Amino acid sequence: MATRAGTAADWLSRSLLFVGVPFGLTMLLITPPLQVPDETTHFYRAYQISLGQWAGVRHEGNVGGHLPHGMPRGLEAFGPETFKPGARAR
Repeated sequence: MATRAGTAADWLSRSLLFVGVPFGLTMLLITPPLQVPDETTHFYRAYQISLGQWAGVRHEGNVGGHLPHGMPRGLEAFGPETFKPGARAR
C-alpha cells in the first residue's frame, strides 16, 4: 500500500515528466544551432571532453585546450546567422 509521501513523490515525478519533457523538446526544436552567445564555447569544450581532455590547459594567461585548425572554420557555416534568433542555418 502506498503511503501519502510516496503518492506525493509519484505525482511530482509524473508532473515533471509530462510538463518538463515536452517543454525541453520544444526549446530544443525552436532554438536554431549556435543562437546562444556562448554556444560555440560549449561545443569546443564538449569536443575536447570527447577526446578525453578533462582538464583545461593554461597558456599565456588563458585556460582552455587545443583544437584542430579546421574546427572554427567548420562552425563558420552558421556565419552571419549566429546570434540572430530570427535567422536559420543554411
